[in-house]
Amino acid sequence: MPKKNKKSHSLLKKIVLSFLSAIVLLAACVWLAFQLSPRPFVMLLNAIPQEHPKQPKDFQTVLAKTNSLKNITYLTGKKTGKLQMDIYYPKKQTIQGTIIWFHGGGFIGGDKAMLDYWGPSLASQGYSFVSLNYSTAPYFHYPVPLRQADAAYRFLESQTGVNQVINLKNIIIGGDSAGAQIASQYAAIQTNSKLARQMHMKQLIKPSAIKAALLFCGPYDLKSLSENMPASFRKYVNDIGWAYIGQKNWQRSAAARQASTVDFVTKKYPATFLTDGNTASFETHARKMIQVLRRKNIYHESLFFPKSQYGKVNHEYQLDLNTANGQRCLHRAIHFLKKVVH
Repeated sequence: MPKKNKKSHSLLKKIVLSFLSAIVLLAACVWLAFQLSPRPFVMLLNAIPQEHPKQPKDFQTVLAKTNSLKNITYLTGKKTGKLQMDIYYPKKQTIQGTIIWFHGGGFIGGDKAMLDYWGPSLASQGYSFVSLNYSTAPYFHYPVPLRQADAAYRFLESQTGVNQVINLKNIIIGGDSAGAQIASQYAAIQTNSKLARQMHMKQLIKPSAIKAALLFCGPYDLKSLSENMPASFRKYVNDIGWAYIGQKNWQRSAAARQASTVDFVTKKYPATFLTDGNTASFETHARKMIQVLRRKNIYHESLFFPKSQYGKVNHEYQLDLNTANGQRCLHRAIHFLKKVVH
């Protein structure tokens, strides 16, 4: 082989090897980044466009019966910035109670605007509906959202003398997906002094004032969250837990035990309405919660969807009020509240 061709071949070989080495190094760095922190995975998830609920049919009828106060700041901090709430309330009816709601988003995202249709729909039935934003992982860890719930409650408490759309004598605590976990635990903190002491939190709300809990599609046994799951979904759950709790092996942490509401339900826990889909969700957690409520003799209702009858019903199905199942959930929730809120 001529010397010139040998040199060209050698140079090409070096370029190819350098290129392959760079790819291997980059892959190793990416792999290492995903092993050392949940942030890359969370950033990847949050980069995926989220589908927002569509406006329900005949929603203008609901809007005609309600008013709203949007983007009310309830807490300001250097790190958190402004945390805000939206309040929906009926125009003419007496406020039967106030629903405090935690939106879903896997502890890493979501927004109070996800309840732009559910909020007015429940408000039109005689309730004020408070949809909260709270700080999310991985930039804020457990139990930050629960402490911010305290700040939201104190803010609402300070407004009752001026703003008559709030009725804190009859409180309903609710949430969907990750927000349902937060809601369930916040209700437990108010009704279980042992849990409140463990978390170094005060019980701001008298148990007698909490008339109900509405828990949609949430996990209520966090310590066992990644058990009995497909490997592909387990990676997702493990990294989300890592982001929220702040520990890689979070399943064995004290925080995960505290966040397992099924272990902290007392006889003072409020009447509860639970629902979940049957696909890619947490139906087993809802059923476990029902078993606990039954043992404690706490009034509860539930809505589930056997696949043989309904086919696949996905996680957060209830947000789509254009579907029969979404409407079914709404009507069941309204019927439940009429029974337990006096």
